[in-house]
Amino acid sequence: NDATMGNLSFGEKVLSALFLSVTPRTAGFNTLPTGSLRSSTLFLVIVLMFIGASPGSTGGGIKTTTFGVLLITVWNLITGKNEIEIFKRQLEKDIVLKAIAITMLALILVVTVTMIITVSEKMDFLPVFFETVSAFGTVGLSTGITSSLSGFARILIIITMFVGRVGPLTLALAFAERKRTGVYHYPKEKIMVG
Repeated sequence: NDATMGNLSFGEKVLSALFLSVTPRTAGFNTLPTGSLRSSTLFLVIVLMFIGASPGSTGGGIKTTTFGVLLITVWNLITGKNEIEIFKRQLEKDIVLKAIAITMLALILVVTVTMIITVSEKMDFLPVFFETVSAFGTVGLSTGITSSLSGFARILIIITMFVGRVGPLTLALAFAERKRTGVYHYPKEKIMVG
């Protein structure tokens, strides 16, 4: 791509590619014009921004450990294990359920905000999706459309940024009822999935 790395030397291309793969984890810096990246590169950056930083950092996203738990869970299911195991350790089911809940809540938020902004602002999908995920991951990267958004769309982006920083599960639990344990259990049911 001549607008980004096409005219760089081999060493500069490697360095730019490395920097572009690290910065979506909430650094917010860019050495290449984000608006000039190809759609496939933008989508890869979106995935990296959605995963975000590691726990305990000031970054947003679903967090690297949440993504890791999902990958480990899928691998254990594919290999036919009943328990979620990694490095001769077993993960508790609560951790797996929290990882799934965090990811699903984040996906619902990002998809909903992207759809609302795409329809209300009459903009192309990919740049709006990029801005929304960037806000959720509190990354700071932009394709350049933020300044042309209406006040309503900017408020949605601000809310998305807040939820991304605090965490979707934390906010959901703050507004949900406290967990109640019953003295009875419903019968178990099996359904077909996949």
